[in-house]
Amino acid sequence: MDIHLTKRFREAEYYFLKMFLCALSRPPKAYEKIIAFTRKRSIFEWRRKNVERNLEIVFGDRFSQKEREDLSGRFLEILACDDIDCYLWLLHPWSHIRENIRIENGEIIQKIVREKRSCVVLSAHFGGGFFVFEILRELGGKPQVIGRPIFHEELKSDIFRYLYLKLRMWCLNETVREKIIYTQTEETKEMFLRRLDEGYLIYVTFDVPPQFTKGSVEEVFFLSRYWKYPSGFLKLLSRTRGTIVPLFTYLTEEGTRVFTFFPEYPITEGGVKEALQKSANIFERFINERPEQWFFWDSAQVFWE
Repeated sequence: MDIHLTKRFREAEYYFLKMFLCALSRPPKAYEKIIAFTRKRSIFEWRRKNVERNLEIVFGDRFSQKEREDLSGRFLEILACDDIDCYLWLLHPWSHIRENIRIENGEIIQKIVREKRSCVVLSAHFGGGFFVFEILRELGGKPQVIGRPIFHEELKSDIFRYLYLKLRMWCLNETVREKIIYTQTEETKEMFLRRLDEGYLIYVTFDVPPQFTKGSVEEVFFLSRYWKYPSGFLKLLSRTRGTIVPLFTYLTEEGTRVFTFFPEYPITEGGVKEALQKSANIFERFINERPEQWFFWDSAQVFWE
């Protein structure tokens, strides 16, 4: 069989058959099944070497070759678990999913809600982001999200991944229950500021690769080198009374998702870079502890090149 047809068949099988079948079980059983499948079929195995190389570049000799191999393997498992979250949301009531989630420091969000204030929940690309909105709603808030549009031309050779991402984006819109604020549109700034004024909790991931950012970019010192991160949303936030609440999420070895909120801090005009650096410092501490949880290790070099 032609190699391209084989690749597409395997993608279709993974995104629209196996993921669906695994998600018929509740987590953590669903995660166990998709991990077993990806191990057996070597899904995303091509990414492993890139992960190992970038772990070595960033961490030097902190990890042995065996440890880097183990971390890259776990990295691929966590990606697979994140992939089926939208299917879990489609196929199970929230109460079933919630049983497998632990929230830490939720009172930080509850205090903001009681005081009828807004904030930006600032995170990075870790697993479990799909469930953030149900959690923010459970804590009493009104969730919103800034997201990047999915462009077909970027995924011409991955048609089934493109279709899966379109499905995931539709599911995301349904769980947010608000029109997603897409970047690179004329109404992005207006909607962002309006939602802050209306007391929404806006979920933003700050680790967007520079080539996908058309706005302003700041360099922050992160994991022993300078990384480029977008800062436009922080400049907008500095005009309001909104604050930043960092969020770190991770998947335990037992398959439990943990969401940890950190104390809020304000951002002032002229203090954008300082605020971005402060957020990076928080995430650096946790990525040092759980490096396998971050989703961009296979292409990390785009942030500093």
